[in-house]
This record gives sequence, structure tokens and C-alpha cells, in this order.
Amino acid sequence: MNGDNTNLENKQFKVENIPPTFDPYHSLKKFPIEELWRFFIPNYNHKKAESILSNNLSERVHSGHIVKKCYLERMLNTFNFVLENRATELNINFINELHWHATSRLIHNTQYNPETHMPEQGGKFRTREEEIFKLTPENTTRDGIQEIAMHIKEKAKLNIHFDIKGQEKHHKDVHSHSQATSILHHSAAYIHAAITDQWKEYEVTFHSKVNPQKLPDIMNDYIHQYSSAIKMQTDSTLKIKCIVSFIRDCEQLHPYSDGNTRVFATLLLNHLLMQNHFPPTILDYPHNFKAHSTLELIHDVKKGIARTLILIQTGHANEFSEVDTQTVLEREDAKKFYMEMLKTNVPALFNERAP
Repeated sequence: MNGDNTNLENKQFKVENIPPTFDPYHSLKKFPIEELWRFFIPNYNHKKAESILSNNLSERVHSGHIVKKCYLERMLNTFNFVLENRATELNINFINELHWHATSRLIHNTQYNPETHMPEQGGKFRTREEEIFKLTPENTTRDGIQEIAMHIKEKAKLNIHFDIKGQEKHHKDVHSHSQATSILHHSAAYIHAAITDQWKEYEVTFHSKVNPQKLPDIMNDYIHQYSSAIKMQTDSTLKIKCIVSFIRDCEQLHPYSDGNTRVFATLLLNHLLMQNHFPPTILDYPHNFKAHSTLELIHDVKKGIARTLILIQTGHANEFSEVDTQTVLEREDAKKFYMEMLKTNVPALFNERAP
């Protein structure tokens, strides 16, 4: 991680030292508002993060009209929805509302070819039986693949498999949940090797296959399991484990045709963290929830929480990031446009700054 010196050993930034009475919503009023973008734009590649931020603060021509790039705007607006619904108990309707807020107004600004693939309506589960996403060296680890294999029987309502395709060869690991555990467990190294540099000619995809009519029941099961487990925990790490496990399960289920990582690994993750008296987390790469292990994800979330605490207490991000927000905002009209975006979309924070 270029330039990342996040100090997880500094006591004032350790999750374990956050008091159980910590109020994350009040603490966000001390968070430098111009840094809010860090919750929504991946931090794993600083140059790319800066480019994405710059692009979201620029104008572009589309069909002869000037339109704003609106990904960041929609995420800020949905984060405001999260803050305004801080007391809302976890349920399917709330998650669908998150999805609607985060995706519905992005349909006309996506990169989809409308002749081949248009996103389904925001706030509704997918209607296709199978969802597929690509596994890469960034979003996958060997321990993550192994964990999927070990717990695949627990996902008995799903048909999960990995598809490995080469340019000249074709190898397919397709196993039903009833027989996949030992086979997948022993082939975790093989699958991971296909994803990483050893076999660059291969493309590995994760397949989540389920009758779409069963998606509400599966999601309700996940919600019930999470709600029951989190109530039993007093230890901070175990609470984060409950949250991380739930978000990972939702991400791997992929109940929406688009925007799953946006909704689960960014917005809902931070909603649940704040509900449990943690600050929101600034992640390197939310897509890690696709195929990283639970322990790795817990570490990622803790590191991201430390970053948030650093920004709250120091006001700057140079300890963990090479991206200087003020430098990006120096471009003509960028700061004016961004501050207007914040004022319009995050009034819960913009209008109530702590003195």
C-alpha cells in the first residue's frame, strides 16, 4: 500500500480502546467534511483515488449536454440517508432503500452498453438466477478462498462454484454444495494460483447461483443470524467479526444485479459499525469482501477505523495517504462545486459542524 503508515498500535487509534459509550455520529461533526470522499473511493491506489476524485469534481459532455459525474454525489446522498436513519433496525426494506439511493440515479451515467446490459431497477433484487464476478489478485487471498470452501455447506441454499478459463485450456471446477467442501478446500491453492501471477492467462470467476425468488428468505436468514449474534457480543473484535461476516455473506450472495459492493461493503458496513458505537471505516478496497478471509477483513476494518480517528483528531490524512484533498480542490471551480455537493447531499453533517 503505497504511502500507508496507519499506526494500529497507537493506543488512541486502537479499536479496543474505543469506549462502549462512544458516539460516532457526534464524532463525525469533528471530521473534516472535505475528506468525506475517502469513505467511498478506494484507497488502495493513491494515484487512482486522486484521479477518481478529480473526475467526480469535473464536468463532461454527454449527448450534447453538460452533466456531472455523479457517483460521489449519490454516495454522499446515501450516506446522509444512513445518518438520518441511525436508529433503523436492520431489515430488507432498509437495505433496498440503500440500494435505491445509491444506484437509481446512476443508471444514465453508467458505462453499460444499453443494448447488452442495463441495470435492473434500483432497490430490487436481481431476477437472474446466476450472478458472476471476477476474482483478481486484489480482491482475493488464498485464506479467503479456503474459507469459502470450508463454509460452503453453511450456504446450502446457494450453488457456489469457481470457473477457471484459459486462453487455450479450459478447466472448470463446478461442484454442488453437497460435495464441494473437501474438494474446494484442497483446491484453494490451485484456484488462488490461477488468480495470481503464476497463471496470468487464466480468468477466474465466482458464481453465485440461486432461485431469485428465494433471495428475500436468504437475506432474512442472514439478517436474523447477524442480529442474534451481535447482541451476544461485548468484545469489540467479536462485534466487528459479526458485522464483517454478515457483509461478506451478502457480498458473495450478490442479490442485486449492480451496486452490491457499494451497498454492502461501503454503506451498510459503516451503518452497522456506527450503530455498534464504532466510527465508520476508510477501507483500502471494499471489493476485498468478495474473497478475503474473516481475519483479513477484520484487520482491514480496524485499520480503516484508525484512519477515521486520525482524521477526527488531527484533521489531515498524510499519515496514511498520498492524496492531498486540498491540492485536488485547488483546480478552478473544484472546491466550489465540491462544497456545494456536500451542502446539498450531506446536510446532516454540513449544517451541524461541531464548534
